[in-house]
Amino acid sequence: MTTPRDRQEDASHRTHLPAVASSFIGRAADLDAIAERFEDGAQLVTVTGLGGMGKTRVALRFAEAHAASFSAPGTGGVWFCDLTAARDPAAACAAVASVLGIRPGSSADEATLADHLGRALSRRGRMLLVLDNFEQLAEFAEATLGRWMRAASRARFLVTSRVALGLAGEHRWPLRSLELPPADIRDERDLAAVESIDLFVRRARQIRPDLPLRPDDLVAIADVVRRLDGIPLAIELAAARVAVLSVAQLRDRLVQRLDLLVRPGDAGRHASMRRAIADTWEQLGAAEQACLAGFTIFAGGFMLDAAEAVLGREVGAVLPVLESLCRHSLVRATPRLDLGDEVRFSLYETIREFAAERLAAAPELAARLADRHAAHYAEFGRALAVPAAAAGGQAAVRLAVELDNLIAAHAHAIADSSPDAAARALALACGADRPLIRRGLPRMSLRLLDGAIARARDTGAPGAVAAALLARGRAHRLLGAWQRARADFEEGLALARAAGDPTLEALGHMRIGEQVETDGATQEARERFTTALGLLACVPGDPLGPLHEADVRAHLAHAWRREGALEHAEREILRSLELHCAAAHSDDLPMVFYEAGTIAMFRGRHDEALARFDEGLALVRSTDARQAEGSLLYVRAILLQARGDLDLAFDHYARAIELFREVGSLAWEASALYYFAGAHLERGQHDDARKLVERALAMFTALGVPRYQALTEGCRATLFAVAGDFEAARACLDAAERHAAACRSERALTATVAIHRLHVAMMGADPETRAGLLAEARALVEAHPSDDSRFALRAALACLPELGPRIAGAPLIIRAGARGFRVPGADQDVDLQRRAPLRRIVVALARKRLDAPGEALALEELLDAGWPGERVRDSAGANRVHVALSTLRNLGLRAFLVSGPDGYALTSASPCLLEDDD
Repeated sequence: MTTPRDRQEDASHRTHLPAVASSFIGRAADLDAIAERFEDGAQLVTVTGLGGMGKTRVALRFAEAHAASFSAPGTGGVWFCDLTAARDPAAACAAVASVLGIRPGSSADEATLADHLGRALSRRGRMLLVLDNFEQLAEFAEATLGRWMRAASRARFLVTSRVALGLAGEHRWPLRSLELPPADIRDERDLAAVESIDLFVRRARQIRPDLPLRPDDLVAIADVVRRLDGIPLAIELAAARVAVLSVAQLRDRLVQRLDLLVRPGDAGRHASMRRAIADTWEQLGAAEQACLAGFTIFAGGFMLDAAEAVLGREVGAVLPVLESLCRHSLVRATPRLDLGDEVRFSLYETIREFAAERLAAAPELAARLADRHAAHYAEFGRALAVPAAAAGGQAAVRLAVELDNLIAAHAHAIADSSPDAAARALALACGADRPLIRRGLPRMSLRLLDGAIARARDTGAPGAVAAALLARGRAHRLLGAWQRARADFEEGLALARAAGDPTLEALGHMRIGEQVETDGATQEARERFTTALGLLACVPGDPLGPLHEADVRAHLAHAWRREGALEHAEREILRSLELHCAAAHSDDLPMVFYEAGTIAMFRGRHDEALARFDEGLALVRSTDARQAEGSLLYVRAILLQARGDLDLAFDHYARAIELFREVGSLAWEASALYYFAGAHLERGQHDDARKLVERALAMFTALGVPRYQALTEGCRATLFAVAGDFEAARACLDAAERHAAACRSERALTATVAIHRLHVAMMGADPETRAGLLAEARALVEAHPSDDSRFALRAALACLPELGPRIAGAPLIIRAGARGFRVPGADQDVDLQRRAPLRRIVVALARKRLDAPGEALALEELLDAGWPGERVRDSAGANRVHVALSTLRNLGLRAFLVSGPDGYALTSASPCLLEDDD
C-alpha cells in the first residue's frame, strides 16, 4: 500500500513520490546499474520483470535516492505516475498531466494531446519521470512516451513494465530474482545475510514478531525462498502464512504454490501470484499462450532447437513467439558459457504451475507434445551418447544439461505402446546413463536401462541393445552386483559381434577384462585388453577411436601394475595420457591421472604422484564427478599416510568414503575403509581399526573379491597379534593365503600377506629374532613395491613395542551416566544433567562411534534417542534434532560432530571414550 507524499523542493516545482509502507531490501546492484545507464546518457530506462518481481519498489527507491539531483533549483523534479488504470494514449496523457499539475489540452486528438504534454515536459528542463505499470500501454509507447522523449530531450524517463517497449533509445534492465542462498551454505549468519531470506524474515516478523530463527529455521527458510525462485511477491505472500504455519510446515505445503501464495481479503493486483501471472497471461496472443503452456512439457529448461522441434507444428515460427515471451518476462533466457554462450530457456516454477494448468485443460495437445518431446530427446540421446562416453566435452555437457528432459521423455516412451517407443526408450536410457553415473546415481540409471532393455530385446536392433547392456553392466558393477554385471557384459559382447560392430565388441572385451582383473585374473584381463586394441585398429578413421584406445590402455596399465610390471604399466599409462590430452575434452582424464599417480607412487616418486592426483582433482572439482573425486581423494590419502601426514589423510579418507556411499560404489567404499583402518592402526586406535577392517571384509566377502579379502584378512591377523590372540591371527593368515592364491599373478599381494605373517611372528619373538624378521619384511617391500606391501610394513612398525604407534592424543570423554562430556584439553565436564535429550543424543553418537567408526546416525535415530517413545511429526522432529545438534556444537562438540548424507557422527579422527560415571 502506498500513500501520496509531496515534497516542495523549490518555489516553482513539486516533487511527487508515494511513500512505501514497508522496508526496502537488497537490489543494490540493480540500482547501481540503472544509475550507470542514465549517467552514460540514456534518456529512457525500462525496468522489466515478472509481476511481483519488485519493479515498482526499485523504481521508487531509485527516484528517492536521486531526488536531490533532479530537484535542485533550475531542475524539474522527480515525479511518479501509476499507469495501471490507463488503457489508451488519452488516458496515459491525462494521468501524467494530473500528476505534474499540467492542464491537459482541449483537443480530442490523441497525438495533439501527447505533443502538448511533451512541450510542457520540455519546459520543466532536467527532470525524472517514473512511469509505473506501462505494460498495458506498450502498443501505444511510440504514440505517447516516444513523442515525449523527442519533445523533452533533457527529461529522463524510468519506466516499469512487464514487457519491453521497443522504443528507439530504450535501455532495458531486466529485474531478476533476489539473491538465493547457495546450496552449500548452512552457517546461520551467512544465511541470514542473503537478500531473499532477509526479505522473508522481515515480512514474517511484521506478522509474527516472535518468529524463531534457529539454525534449522533458517535452513527451512532457505528451502522456501529457493522453491519460490526468489520472487519478492511470492516470498512476501509465503511469509504472511507464518501466522498459522511453522516455517517447516510452510516449506512442506509448497507443492501447490499457487494455492498457498494468496493474501486473503485482498482483491488487488498483487493479492496472489495466480492473479499477478494471470494479468500478464491475458495480455498474450493465442500463439503466445499456446507456446507458454507447451513449454511446461520440458523438464528443467530447453534450448531453441528443442522448442522448435516440439512446438513448431502447433504455433508455427517459435523464435518470434519465444522472443515475445522473454520480453513479457515469462520465460528466462540464460546464456550457457559451457555451451559456447548458447542461450537456454526456463520458466519460474510459479509460472510453470500456472501454465501447466492451461496445458492440462487441453489433453490432446498435451499428448501430441509429449510424443514429440520423447522423439526429439531420443534422437538427441542417440546422437550424443557415444561421443559423450568416449570424449566427454560438449557432448557430455549437453547430455548433463538435458538430463531432466531425458528422464521425463523416457517415462513417456516406456508408457507408450507405439512401434517406435521401445527404440526411443533405449536411446533415452543410454543418453541419460553417463550423466547419471557422473552424478552418483547408478540406481536411477539401472532403472532406466532395465525398462528400456526389457522393451527393446525383440526389436531387431542388436547394436543398440548391446550398448545398453554394457551400460547396465557398468551400473551393476558400481552397485556391487558383479555377477549380474558379468552376465550383461557377456551378453552385450555377443550382441556386438552379431551386429558386426567392432567398436562395441572392443568395449565389451574391455568391460569383461576390467571384471576379471578384479577377480585376480590379471593375465586374462591383459588378453582381453589386447583383443580390444586389435578390434579398435580395425576401425580406422573413427574420430572417437583414439579415446577408446586411451581408455583400454589405462586399463591395461592397471593390470600391469597389479602384476608388478611397473615399466610396462608406465608405458601404457603415458600413452593413454598422450591420447587423452590430444583430445579437446575427455571426461575420463581424471582417472587416468589417478592411475599415472598410483604408478609413480609405487615407484617411489611421491612428489610426481601427488602432482598427478592434484591434476585429476582440479578437473573433477569443476564438474560433478563424485566417483572420480572420491577415488582421487582416497589414493591421495594413501600417499599422505605413507608420508606421515595422518591428519590430512584422515580427512581425505572420510570424505572419500562419504562420496563412495553417495554414489553407491560398494567396492570402492570397502577399499577405502580398509586403508582408513590402516590409518587408525598407525595412530594406535586398534579397536577402531579392527571394526573398520571387519566392515571392509564383510563387504568384500559379499562382493566376492579375493584380492581384497586377502588384504583385509592379513590386516586382521596383525590386529589379532597385537591383542595377543595368535591363534586367531594364524587363522586369518591362512585365509589370506587362500584368497591370494586366486591372484597368483599379483606378486605384491603375495608379498603383502607374507609381511603380515612375518609381523605376527615378530610379535612373539625375542628382539634379535624380531630384527631379522623385520629385515626380511623390508626386503619383500623392496622387491615388490606397492601401496599394499608398504602398508603392511608400516602396520608392523606401528605395532612393534620398541617403535610404537603415533598416538592420536587425548580422547573425547562421554559420560554414559548423568553428567555430560569433556573435550580434550578441558579441565571440567560440560554439564548435561538438566538436558536429558542432549545427554541421550551424545551417548547414542558415542556408541555409534565406537561400534562402527565413520558411520552416521540418521535424523530419525537421533530423534528416537533424544525423545524415546514420543510421537513427533517429521518436520517438528527434524527441527528438534537440528536444534539439539546446534546446541551441542556450541557447547564444545563443533570440532567433533560431523555431518554427511546419511546423518551425523562423532569423528573417528579423534579417540573417543564412553564411560560410566561410576
